[in-house]
Amino acid sequence: DPFKDTAGPSLHVLVKLLATITLVLAPLFIR
Repeated sequence: DPFKDTAGPSLHVLVKLLATITLVLAPLFIR
């Protein structure tokens, strides 16, 4: 499945990006 091969890594990058943004914005929400 070619779509699965392309969607897998991009989804992984998206999760990583989301985690990074959450870590950066967490202190703002805690305050």
